Amino acid sequence: MVALATSLGLQAQKRDQAMEQQVFYRAVKVGGLSIFYRETGPKDAPTLVLLHGLPSSSRMFQPLLARLADKYHDYRTNVDAYPSWQAWMQKTQPALLVLWGKHDLSFDLGEPERYRKDVPNAEVHVLDAGHFALDTKADDMAELVRSFMKTQK
Repeated sequence: MVALATSLGLQAQKRDQAMEQQVFYRAVKVGGLSIFYRETGPKDAPTLVLLHGLPSSSRMFQPLLARLADKYHDYRTNVDAYPSWQAWMQKTQPALLVLWGKHDLSFDLGEPERYRKDVPNAEVHVLDAGHFALDTKADDMAELVRSFMKTQK
């Protein structure tokens, strides 16, 4: 029991330290568009790109950013012009992890699998969560991201 409690205490302490990472709010010009993104984590760490829709929606990534900032950098979010990203995904076939809340009534439950139309090797996980899965399942999502990133070279 003591070893388990100590281990859990260290895990909680590490998670709290990761959550203290500073987040920077930035914008970059891409193809004439001003793209807003949030950036955190070590500059020399692997880069993650988190795609979402509306500029204000990147706030939803905050719980996940806090849990991954110790290992990953430059969490760019809210890239405009999704058809351009779709074309880019089809052409480059990037390593793609799709995380989705199955109880999200805002979107069709078939959407996560549709990513495989553009990137057939995409890793897709549908979680027991709703629209705010990034808030309610941030620990689960962070673990899935970490596991996914370990398989990348």
